[in-house]
Amino acid sequence: MTGYKAVLSDAQTPLIIIENTGGSAALLAEFFNACAQHPLCAISYIVFHDLPDAYLEDIKEHIHQSGGFACEAIKNDTQLVAYCVYFVGPDTIVHLHDDRLMAQPSKADDTGPDHPFDSLLQDASMRADARSTVAIVLCDPRDASTDGAKRLRAADGTVLMRTPAQTETSAATQAFISAGVVTQILDIADMPAQIEQVMQNDGAIIHCENDDAAFQDILTMLETGYGVEFSAYKAANVHRRIHRRMQLRQICSVDTYRDLLAGNQGMLEELFQDMLIGVTGFYRDPEAITKLRDIALSDLVRTSDEDTPLRVWVPGCASGEEAYTIAIELHEELLRAGVSRKFRIIATDIHRPSIEFASAGLYSERAMANVPQYLREKYFSRQRDQYSIQPCIRQMVIFSVHDALSDPPFMNLDLISCRNLLIYLNEEPQARIISMFLFGLHNGRYLFLGPSESVGRFEQEFTVITPRWRLFQKASERRPLDRAKSLNQYRAANQTATAVNKLGVNQIGADKSRWSTAYRTNAARSSAAINAVEARHKENLIASYDALLKKYAPSSILINSNGDVLGWFNDAARLIDTKNNLLDWTVENIVHPALQFTINVGMERLRLGQLEPTSRMISVELEENQPLNCTITLAPLDQISKVRLMLVEVDFGSGLQEKAPAPSAESLPAQHQEDAQLLSRRLQELERDLRLTEETLQHVTERLEASGEELQASNVALQASIEGLQASNKELHAVNDELISLGTEHQNRIEDLSDLNRNVETTLRLMRVGVIFVDHDLNITRFSNTLATEFLLQAHDTGCPLALAFPDLEFVDLPQLVAEVIESGESAHATGAHQNHTITVEVHTIRHDRDIQGYETYNGAAIIFHGIGNKALKISGQSDLA
Repeated sequence: MTGYKAVLSDAQTPLIIIENTGGSAALLAEFFNACAQHPLCAISYIVFHDLPDAYLEDIKEHIHQSGGFACEAIKNDTQLVAYCVYFVGPDTIVHLHDDRLMAQPSKADDTGPDHPFDSLLQDASMRADARSTVAIVLCDPRDASTDGAKRLRAADGTVLMRTPAQTETSAATQAFISAGVVTQILDIADMPAQIEQVMQNDGAIIHCENDDAAFQDILTMLETGYGVEFSAYKAANVHRRIHRRMQLRQICSVDTYRDLLAGNQGMLEELFQDMLIGVTGFYRDPEAITKLRDIALSDLVRTSDEDTPLRVWVPGCASGEEAYTIAIELHEELLRAGVSRKFRIIATDIHRPSIEFASAGLYSERAMANVPQYLREKYFSRQRDQYSIQPCIRQMVIFSVHDALSDPPFMNLDLISCRNLLIYLNEEPQARIISMFLFGLHNGRYLFLGPSESVGRFEQEFTVITPRWRLFQKASERRPLDRAKSLNQYRAANQTATAVNKLGVNQIGADKSRWSTAYRTNAARSSAAINAVEARHKENLIASYDALLKKYAPSSILINSNGDVLGWFNDAARLIDTKNNLLDWTVENIVHPALQFTINVGMERLRLGQLEPTSRMISVELEENQPLNCTITLAPLDQISKVRLMLVEVDFGSGLQEKAPAPSAESLPAQHQEDAQLLSRRLQELERDLRLTEETLQHVTERLEASGEELQASNVALQASIEGLQASNKELHAVNDELISLGTEHQNRIEDLSDLNRNVETTLRLMRVGVIFVDHDLNITRFSNTLATEFLLQAHDTGCPLALAFPDLEFVDLPQLVAEVIESGESAHATGAHQNHTITVEVHTIRHDRDIQGYETYNGAAIIFHGIGNKALKISGQSDLA
């Protein structure tokens, strides 16, 4: 998309505040559709509404799919985040301070503001630079007050209003316009262009010309270097990830960034890591997990075969929390049902480091926040400052690197949990993945998607179980594997050659191993596609064989030496009856009784190695109640396989006989007597084997009785142990009471520490000071809110290298300075200009030890910034004046 916007590294997030209270969901959909057509980067949106829950969920899904925005409800003390839409429902009061949102419910006796939209505009007018704030009125304004809009305009902010229809020219609309607070009245389709102009004039965004080819080059480098099909992801999401890296590197030109990536493998690796940041967690949506357990998991435990393990697939598992959550809930459901059934959870992701992290099964205290306490105690063990998953759960989960877009699906599945992966994909890749899910699921089994995802054009193949939490049940036997997947695999080998020509030979030579890996990956996928084509040819060939057999094969029955009927041809169908037995196709169950003796003789001859064909004349009584003489010829077919085959040919050439008398014992031919003797010998062998089996069973019974006596003695010993355990249990109860008391004391200390932490943050903000802590390897361990606001740090930057997550400073190489301080143990400082004001950086060592030789070593450093947070100071000053 030519003309995409690159965001400058400004500490203040541009903000759009939308009034739609009393308006329809269609107005919001129209506005965000227009934004998707005219993208704006690094902007936060706050929407006032009074939509019912069902409409709200629908509009959230639409906004996310159309523009890739995250949709959140405002919680108390929420940091403004770019690319996010915050929804404010009725009876909620929201305040904005220092780019943080504070929400509280509005009560009947509340003395707070009566007009939430107007009150938020007043707060926005006191931002450090109100020019990057735009207020939009989409419907007839419900707020009678215009004080907030007036203050925003006075602070150089912008107020836009949708052109009202003739039926909407109410007194409130006229009063709002007459107050002179509206900057411009526009159609919704024209608003994004006006917002872009406002932000450009403010310096919040800068326009990058003709960057479409540069974006495509960056995607090509990522796809060929890492084998990930980023072109399947929504362009808006991919571009925003790229712009985040540009912000951190202080780069405004996409062309420049592309050229840097082409010559710097480290920067390409940084971008790849940022593109694959997975958002997951234990019990991320507790209500959704409850629905999954009560409906799907309980049904699987209740209805599935106890001898067959349950199979679950979690594609896009990221760091594994969701897979472990499902494993815990399934294990709990099995315990509640009293069933000792096995299950297997296959958790996959394209990011190998995430798979390795999940396989380790170690999680921080922060990651465990949503795990109920009793489950935490039952399924996790504490290891210093981390929690380790118990082996009984870890052994049930298999983690593997797998690309759901290109690799074959898993089969014979009872549940697929794929939450919040499809929302990042375009429509065609979404359909491709859903078709693979449909192919791998058993009929009547379950598909669990994210709250903003759907099954698209496959809705006829599923039954909706819970619309809100997107739980579906497969309702079709069809397995429509998307043919586009095979075609894409077949063409994959050519993509590498195209990328080679496009990026140049010199660049390839700089990193041959990466290109050879990509080539081998695509070649393997191409081989898989060729195998699929060969499989279709084999199916057609088998169908041709069936047609030839039906036309030219003699009237016959095909059986094996185990007595299984494998098929029958032509007139032999008159001697087969499958009406009363559809599953067990054996000679005894479906072949006419008159043939069974002769066939059993033939199978015995086949068992003894007598392979010459034999013929017998028999009389068969069909449904016409008339006997029919026919000739039966038994001919062995396969003399090599372990299970041999025999063809029973039936010749009806003798025709019908009138009242053919039953042959007497005296008139039986010699061959019939020989057959009877053959079967008699076989019966004697079986009787002998039966006697031996009975003797063996008697011996086993005696041994079991002796074992029973031993178990009884062991039971007495166990009873004594139980009594000892009961005594220990009483002691444990006493210890538990002490632990509860100690836990209460610790909880009180935690609350005191939380209050102290908030006070420290307030003190740092008033002193215009920010702090960031790093470990010995220069990985970020913690940072203050003032620093996060000033330098756009996010929660997931914790644990990342300082050089990767922290912006470059113009006057000092910060990672190098910190490394020198940790090495020498001596503090250092630097002063210079950043964002048009002067700041000072101090670096001090923390947590020093002594090595085996007695020298001091340092485990990390504290980096202190002085002179930051100008906007917070301005806000405080304006509040005092107000």
